[in-house]
Amino acid sequence: MSRNLYAAIGADAASARAQISALGPAPVNGVTPAIGEVLTWDGSAWVPAAGGGGGGVTSVGASGPLASSGGLTPDISIVNGVSIGDIIRWSGTKWVVYSPTAPVTSVGAASPLASSGGTTPSISLTAGTLPNDVLTWNGAAWAAAAWNLSAINQLTGDVTAGPGTGSQAATVKAFGGKIHWVVIGGNYASLQAAVTAAAANDLIIVGPSSSTWGDVTFPALKPLSVIGLGPQHASEIAIGKVTFSPSSGGTADDNEIWLCNLYISGTFVGAQGVRFDGTAPARLKLQGCFISNAGLSGDGVVVNNSGVGSSAYLDKCLFHAVGGNVTSTQVNHLQGYSRITGSDISDGLYAVACAAGQVDLSDVRMEYVVAGSVVNITGGTIAAQNVFVQNTIAGGSGLALAGTSVLILNNSVLDIAVGAGYCVRGVGGFLYGQINYTNNALLARNVKVQNTLTALPITQAFTLAP
Repeated sequence: MSRNLYAAIGADAASARAQISALGPAPVNGVTPAIGEVLTWDGSAWVPAAGGGGGGVTSVGASGPLASSGGLTPDISIVNGVSIGDIIRWSGTKWVVYSPTAPVTSVGAASPLASSGGTTPSISLTAGTLPNDVLTWNGAAWAAAAWNLSAINQLTGDVTAGPGTGSQAATVKAFGGKIHWVVIGGNYASLQAAVTAAAANDLIIVGPSSSTWGDVTFPALKPLSVIGLGPQHASEIAIGKVTFSPSSGGTADDNEIWLCNLYISGTFVGAQGVRFDGTAPARLKLQGCFISNAGLSGDGVVVNNSGVGSSAYLDKCLFHAVGGNVTSTQVNHLQGYSRITGSDISDGLYAVACAAGQVDLSDVRMEYVVAGSVVNITGGTIAAQNVFVQNTIAGGSGLALAGTSVLILNNSVLDIAVGAGYCVRGVGGFLYGQINYTNNALLARNVKVQNTLTALPITQAFTLAP
């Protein structure tokens, strides 16, 4: 750059500074400036005026349309009178103010609305649906419809717990990792087939069926649970005779069978409805089951397991025998321990018989019409609390003791018809009782207690209930 150019620029700058300095405090075009004012063009001359930095921009003027892109076509339109929460929305030709609080009354699309993005609609939402309607696939589209439980196919086969930690997985894992859902025509032809295929600690659910599932034998060293679906007294969940005779196993936990809500029926002649014996420690649980004997002989449940610590638990069960059966015992306890709670027992020769071991009775109702006794104790101990024993035939008795058997009877009612029978017939044994009554009915009821064991005379009488 030449020295002459530098000299020219320097001279111009010096001249500009001189002109600015020359303004000084004097008025500019007749206007005296205030502190902070700037020179502003008023249309004909530069005059001092307040700057725009302290206030807001209230208007924008342009010779052409205001556009976000700077083009000639306006694409932003801002008008007065907008409401709080309004937004700017594209109208198709420009941006306009829009209120988003207005309800959406329609949804438009260039192609049909589809869950997969295809051209065939797979979702159809219409007005007029009812509360609790659900989206249901009708074969071509999803449409609102009432929840039809009958259209849900019944689960068949097995359910195996996965690696998840949800409630379903936890429920399955609680039974050892697999639930067998047994239905007629499904993956098991019989309950015995499901028991054979199951692993230890599995749960077997017997679904509704019009057929009887047949007899079943449970093996040793395979704890299992079997639950029937449906009402107790129905052929839908009927099974045949049950046998559980384990001969090997370390503890009762290794040999435990739980039967729930099953209709155990058949002709028990020469057999038992439920046979629980064997020599290994074991545990049998019946809950909510109906044991029905269609034959004129054969016992309902026989407990005869000799394993140390073996036990049977009968809870909320119903025992019944066909009319004319005067030989069967509904619960025949031969050894070990049994506990019967919340159950109703009727028909046959005896409701409960005990030959050895111990039987606990609680909240049990036994109603009979027999010439003998309702409960027969030839050995062992029966401890009864809150039981009701009824024998409405004249000469019949309530409970019979023999040998060195023991009866503990508390807070119970014996409704025994007046005659040659007794509330407690004792040809031996020991009776311990407290707060026991005969029924306070209009008809006179027996209050007698018999005992021929002179070493311990039984003198307690049963008084009328208040």
